[in-house]
Parts: sequence; C-alpha cells; structure tokens
Amino acid sequence: MMRSETQVTLELQGGAVLRRPDRTPLRFERKTAGLLAYLALEGATPRSVMAGLLWPDSLEATARGNLRQLLRRLRDGAGTDLIAGDDPLILTAEIAVDVVQLELSAFAGDDAAVLGSAGELLEGLDFEDCTELTDWLLVKREALGSLRVAALERLTDKCQKDGDLRAALLHAEKLLELDAVSEVAHRRVMRLHYLNGDRGAALRAYQRCCDVMQRELGVAPLPETTALARSVELGQQLESPRQVRPQLPLSVQRPPLLVGREPEWAALESAWEAGLGIAVSGEAGVGKSRLTLEFIATKGAFALVQGRPGDDGVPYSTLARSLRQTLGDHPTLELAPWVRLELSRLIPSLTTDTPPAISSDEGKLRFFESMAAALEPLIEAGLVALVMEDLQFADAASLEAGQYLATRFVAPSGAPRLRSLSTFRSGELRGDTEALMQQGVSAGQVALIELKPLEPPQLEALLAGLGVALPSGLPALLGRHSGGNPLFALETLRSLIESGDLQRELPVRLPVPNRIGSLIVQRLERLTPSAQRLVRTAAVAGIDFSLELAASVLGAHVLDLSEALYELEVAQVMRGVDFAHDLLSEAAFKTVPAPIRTVLHRRIADHLEGTSAEPARLAHHWLEAGDERRAAPQLKAAAESA
Repeated sequence: MMRSETQVTLELQGGAVLRRPDRTPLRFERKTAGLLAYLALEGATPRSVMAGLLWPDSLEATARGNLRQLLRRLRDGAGTDLIAGDDPLILTAEIAVDVVQLELSAFAGDDAAVLGSAGELLEGLDFEDCTELTDWLLVKREALGSLRVAALERLTDKCQKDGDLRAALLHAEKLLELDAVSEVAHRRVMRLHYLNGDRGAALRAYQRCCDVMQRELGVAPLPETTALARSVELGQQLESPRQVRPQLPLSVQRPPLLVGREPEWAALESAWEAGLGIAVSGEAGVGKSRLTLEFIATKGAFALVQGRPGDDGVPYSTLARSLRQTLGDHPTLELAPWVRLELSRLIPSLTTDTPPAISSDEGKLRFFESMAAALEPLIEAGLVALVMEDLQFADAASLEAGQYLATRFVAPSGAPRLRSLSTFRSGELRGDTEALMQQGVSAGQVALIELKPLEPPQLEALLAGLGVALPSGLPALLGRHSGGNPLFALETLRSLIESGDLQRELPVRLPVPNRIGSLIVQRLERLTPSAQRLVRTAAVAGIDFSLELAASVLGAHVLDLSEALYELEVAQVMRGVDFAHDLLSEAAFKTVPAPIRTVLHRRIADHLEGTSAEPARLAHHWLEAGDERRAAPQLKAAAESA
C-alpha cells in the first residue's frame, strides 16, 4: 500500500500494526486488533455491539467497562485518535488502512495492487473466546482471499489472451496453490500446459487432480475434467473455455401477457367508473406497476410520479423528478411567468429570478396552484391521470402536494377531471400516509386493491406464454420457489438462462437464501468489472446518480462508461440511469463493502458540492462518509430550506 511520509497507517494483514511518522511501529494485542479490524471493515458500530463481540460472556455493564478501558489504552498508546465519535464508534477518516486499500484496489480493477498485498487478516491472532467475532473474521478472511483469487484469474486470462502462456501458467499454478480442490483451477493448468506444447505435463496435471480429489474429497474428477484429459490424450484442438452469456429472450425480459389478474382488472374498471381514487398494494415484485400502468394506458395519457429510495430525506424530491420529466416530454408547453417563478423552487433552470420564501399557508397554496396551472393545458390536451408509483418511498411534501392536486381538478358535476392512482408495497407506508390511505378507503373515496401472488395454474400460464422451452417440472419448481411472485419466478428463470443451468439437468431445488436477493447478487457477479463498479456506484448514490457523477467518482470520462451502461441495460439491471426495479438497487447496495461505501459517499459528496444538490442529500453523503464536520452546515441549510 502506498503511503506518504506523514501518513498514519494501520496494517491489519499479517497482524495488527500502527505505523506513524518518526515513531516506532506499535503492535496491538488481539482484542484491540479485533476492534480496529471490525471498525475498518464494517464502518460505524454501536458500542453495545462492539462490547458484545469482544466480551460475549460478560454482563453488559462489565463489557462496556472493558471497552472503555480498551479505548483509553488505545488512545494513550497510539499517541493519536484512531477512533472518531463516541457512539457509534468509527475509525478516524485520516487513518489509512491496508485492508481498506485492498478493497478499493479491487473495486477499481487494479489487479496488480490487489496481488501486491500480502498477509492474512489479523494473521496469528485467535478469538476462541469470542464466537461471533471468530465467525466474522473467518468470513472476512475468505472474502479478502476471494479478491486475490479473482484478480489472479483475470491476470491469468489476460496473459493467455495476449499469448504469454508461460506467465499465464505461473499465475494458474498460484491459483491452484490457493485452492487445491478447485477443478476449475486444475483444468486451467492442464489447458495451459497443453496449449504451451507440453502434452505430458498436461496429463501429469490431470493425474495430480485425480490424486487430490480422491485424497481430499474421496471422489473422482468431474466428467468435464475427464473429457479435457481425453482431448489432450488424443491431441485434439481445444475449444475456448470462455463462456458467452446466453442472450435473454425479449419475452423473459418483459412477458408479453398479463396473466391471472382478471379479477383485479375488473375491480379497477369498477373503481374507475365510480370516479374513485385507486390504490394497488402488494409485496415487492407481485406486479403492481405493470397492472396499473397497463390499465391506465387504456384510459388515455397519464403523468407518472415515481418514488425512489432516498426521497424521504429531501422535500419535494419525488414531485420535482416527475415535473422535470413532464416538462421534458412537453418542451413547447407555455408557462406563465408567475408559474415559472413558483416552479423554479423545484427546477431552478426555469427562471433566473429568485422566488420568495414560503412563510404562510397562502404562499404554499400559490405554490401548489402553480403545479395545477402547469397541468391544466395538459388536461385539456387529454391527460387523464396522475400515477404515483412506489408510494412508500415518496417524501411527505410531495405527498401533500399530490393530495392537493388529486382534489383540485373536480368538475362542477363532481366528476374528477384528473384521476389519481398509486401503487405501494404492503406494510411499508409511513404512519401518516397509511392513516390517510385508510381514511380515504373508509370514506369511500379510494378503492384499495390488493394483489396476491399468482396461483400455480396462473404462474404456469405466465411461463408458457414466454415461448421459451422449459424442462418438464420446472414451472412447478419455480412456483414453489417463488411462492407465486412473478418477479421472483422471472428473476430465477433469468438466472438459470444466464448461468447456462437451463440446459443442464433440472436441479432438485433452486437456491433460496434471502429469496430473490441471492439470485440478483449472482446476476450482478456475472457482470464485467466495469459494469459492477458502475452499478455499485449507482446503488450508493441513490437518487443523486447520474453518468456525470459516476465519471467523477470513478475517475473516468462519461463516454468511457457507455459500454458498461449498455451492458447493464442489456442485462435488465438498469434502464438509463435508473434501476430496472428496487430489488436490484437494494441487492447491489448490499454487495458494496462498508469501507468502499464510505469512500464512495465521500467522493459523491465532493462531486455534489460543485452542483446545485439538495443540502439534505449532501448531508446524507457526508454523514455516511463519517464526516460530521462537513455534514453540519448542510444539515443547517436543509433545516432552513425545510
């Protein structure tokens, strides 16, 4: 790891050592080392959690007392503050940590730097009296080891592609040393020996594989390994081991038929005829948006308002996004000067003038009326509805404005001129929003339609309509695996197609850990490194994401990201700069290690400070970066703005 002469560095590989300018290196005892390693890799941690990890068999008061003493000894012994904050605890941002640098190098695709690091995390230290910490340490050691393996695999493939077979073979042998029972590694060595013109060495490598598999696992090599050995024996030309991701059929990307929703469609028709507001609820992935959007498309033009994770922290963020999209779709729309001035609170580019502060109910009413004035010509031109998608994410201010607009356009006859439809995840509405929803339902003003998972015959009909040849028994297996959730079933099918498993023997059961999350993570892991970096940056940036931001954060030109973005769109992960669905965003976020998230939040905040970003969003990123000092003025500005 590169470091300046004045930088304080913490080395956690090969032990736990603090290196400071002009001072003797300080080696930490095991529990202090465990504390520092945990904070380095997990980020901000409550005192109670840390005390429980280090002293699991002690009473809470005793464990907390022990932690206070440990922190005091650490501060006195280090001669500098390594821990920032009182509760939660977090490493000081100025401290450079080798394992964090390792993860950053892996994130940036710097394979040479990854392979240049050495040593196991907290090597030589054991925590037998700290069971949970021991389990955590084993997982992290394996994860860091996987980073090196992945870097070595990429380097091996690059050398082979460049024709440097000797270098590729050296790297392949190192891979085999790291995992002696990996048949993929054994086959790679066999192949490279053979391509290098040494058939005898390739066959000896096969025999070594046979011996290892029998000795360590008591099994014979896989048929794929044996087939490779047979090809070597016969002197046959080898096929490329690289696998091309199968192209997803368009029908799997978006099923052509809406299946099994006839009763719900009838309920929508009934509510529409009665002039009611409409709300569609259900679990994530059950098909709320598709049903609602296909229904409203039969009625006329509509404006879509989409809530996103992170909106709640910025007043009017949900509405501002929709207004910007609507005005972009109608570039010739004429707005009166007073309307432009009021709406410039949401879209500053509408005018160079500064709108007055809203200090009264009359001021807020004028602001809301400006939105109605912007919608009026669109209604006259045929706009029939406002559709609020993912109501659970929308900020409270946008919901208040939306509620006003929903009641604003009513004809003298009492019939609504602009209809209101919304979708939301069951059980995820905020308390005040839930209360308003129930109030509307009880008053007979809102029809609440709950979508349930598909029944087995309905799901089988959905799968049959895809036009994809499926093995016998797979529809029933997908039904049990997904619980009838259409998105879960389709994500599983996508995973089977992309991995090539659809062409193999039908598995006894499909993977179920974390349900859909594990399948999405598998899909993300098949992306190229550049696409993975882009999608993880998007997940951390949230509603602030843009290609300009990504280029700044990743140190690339916007055009350099186009190929990665295209890959994400083809893989049905992104649609432009938005995620295809929220579950993808959530899963991608979870794949970003805590230290990388911290660094990304800092870079995102640095970029946003040069733009007209909302103070609340800036404060969010600075806080997630562990920099309360930089967050404080933004929090103050956000409070004043609110």
